[in-house]
Amino acid sequence: NCEFGELCTKELFAIPVHASLTESEVDYIVSTVKKIVKEV
Repeated sequence: NCEFGELCTKELFAIPVHASLTESEVDYIVSTVKKIVKEV
């Protein structure tokens, strides 16, 4: 259900690692991945 170029954070972080990340860390990862996606 995600538009192209948009990230589904729920799907992206539906992994065990999510439990060990703080919200700020998740936000940083999301913003970083979005930058990479835009450059592709």
